[in-house]
Amino acid sequence: MTFEEMEQAFFDHESFELAYDLEGTMTTLVDVPKYELPALGWRIEGKEAATELYRRMLVVAERTAQWAEKRFGHGVAPNHLIREAHVWYNTDDGERARGNYCVVIAFEDGKIAGERLYFDVAYAALMRAGIGEDFGDFPGVTKLGTEEI
Repeated sequence: MTFEEMEQAFFDHESFELAYDLEGTMTTLVDVPKYELPALGWRIEGKEAATELYRRMLVVAERTAQWAEKRFGHGVAPNHLIREAHVWYNTDDGERARGNYCVVIAFEDGKIAGERLYFDVAYAALMRAGIGEDFGDFPGVTKLGTEEI
């Protein structure tokens, strides 16, 4: 994919996310997506596990009125894009806060094949609480570092 095609595919994906549209978000993924969230220690594989991840993340996003703004985007390989962004959200105290994330997105056949999503400390804490420790009980979700090499 070209840089422009990857940017558009990710824009479409983010548009569904920012509209809290789970079904729309899932249409932008391949059948067996693979995700890693290193700050939270999770590896996610498969459509059902990715759907559960997004279900939980979109609940957090809507509850905290999240909004993201791209800071930097760069195509690094024919099918990979790196995106750094600010994310604004409401804290439990009612304050507006800004976090940061960086994501490495892999594409396959015009869809997202997976993401490695890195959060700053404050945003990681928000997502950890929202996603929940029971997320690891869901099929297709494992702790990073426990997979066989």
